[in-house]
Amino acid sequence: MGKDFTNDQAELIAMRHVSLRDFAASLGWRIDTNDPNKMRLMGQTIVLGKAQKKHAPDGSDSFWLVGGDERQMGGIIEFVQFVAYPGFTLGDVRRKLRTWIGRAPSYSAVAVGAREFTDADQAGLDRLQNKLRESTVVETNEYLEARGISRETLAIARPLVSPRGTLWFPHRSPQEDRHICGLEMVLPNQKTNEPKIRFLGGGHHGAWGFGKASVKRVNASPTVIVCCECAIDAMSKAQLDEHPDERFYLSSGGSFGQNGDFAAIIKQTYDKGLTIVGAFDDDEPGYRLFATLLQICNGECESEFPQKKDWNDQLKWVLGITKGKEAA
Repeated sequence: MGKDFTNDQAELIAMRHVSLRDFAASLGWRIDTNDPNKMRLMGQTIVLGKAQKKHAPDGSDSFWLVGGDERQMGGIIEFVQFVAYPGFTLGDVRRKLRTWIGRAPSYSAVAVGAREFTDADQAGLDRLQNKLRESTVVETNEYLEARGISRETLAIARPLVSPRGTLWFPHRSPQEDRHICGLEMVLPNQKTNEPKIRFLGGGHHGAWGFGKASVKRVNASPTVIVCCECAIDAMSKAQLDEHPDERFYLSSGGSFGQNGDFAAIIKQTYDKGLTIVGAFDDDEPGYRLFATLLQICNGECESEFPQKKDWNDQLKWVLGITKGKEAA
């Protein structure tokens, strides 16, 4: 059970002492290899320190965003509100940080259709639809097959590929029409060949998913929902599972997103009585994602972590795919 905070001010003080470094890492920020006091994500850089000013209590973490404005500095509250989730209210920040101080967040506002569909959403949707019209369904893909993803899995999961060869995995919203709200993109790192997960501008995280049952028409209503960090991990997990026909696999696209749509999708499936499994990476960000999943499901979800760092590494290990073979 989470700690009982007697008033809002006590809760806010506790939040001020959440590790900014750990929180940023859970969102994909990575330590600069040349300077451990800097973290980077998608061209942005924050400088970390210990604060002794009004923004953060003595001894707690502080930051400033390189090239940012006067709001984009301070403590973790400012980081969440003005860097990680621009547009968040203080109430949104509190809900986001409650899992980090051992207090369950409120997900009552993350019901289906609770978030109003805005003009900005429509503009983003129009752009996504234009991109989708340019794409084709993947039947074979040298990069994915080199990472152990079989053609049978591709035929079921049906990822898309752009004219330039970018792999796309369309995310859908929790709203009734299940419209496409974002495109998870996979871009191979030019140096390591490891997949980089990005989102096409104008879209946002929902959930991309697939299930073998719907294709084979066996047990067409899966009883287990498996939540993975990315689409490649979801496909890898399906290949490794002994009974994939009973399962439906979801990708969060690397995080739960800032709008609550992935959480809403999980809440919908949980409320239907389906078993929820967190199958995230075996690292600190993966543990944080699972902790959030626990909160959404009132502690009633299962965990399955890979022996290797992630499920694709696990699949390659099982198949005997070495880095040399993968890069060949």
